[in-house]
Amino acid sequence: MDDVHARLSEDSVLKISAQNILDSVEDALRIPEHAVNGVQRFQELTLQLYLRADLAPAWTDLQKKANLLKQPLIESFRDTCVLLLNRYPEAHCFLIK
Repeated sequence: MDDVHARLSEDSVLKISAQNILDSVEDALRIPEHAVNGVQRFQELTLQLYLRADLAPAWTDLQKKANLLKQPLIESFRDTCVLLLNRYPEAHCFLIK
C-alpha cells in the first residue's frame, strides 16, 4: 500500500476537483455506451482521494476556494448518481460502497 500511496503525488491528487468527479458521473449518464467507463472514472478519482486521505483538508480547502462545495453542486451530484443507478444497474458495484 505504501507503494501505491507514494505514486499518488500530492499535485496529482490536489488537481482532482469536485467538478471532475461530477463530470465523470454526468458523462456516464449522458452517453449510454460509456456508462460503465464513466462510472469507473468516478471510482478512480474518488479512490485517489481516499488513498491520500492525508490531503483531505487541503483538497477540501481548494474546493471551497473554487466554490465547488456549494449546495447546488452537491445536489446535482446526488441527483445524477440516483439517475445513473436507476438507469444502469450494472453501475451499482462502482457507486455503492
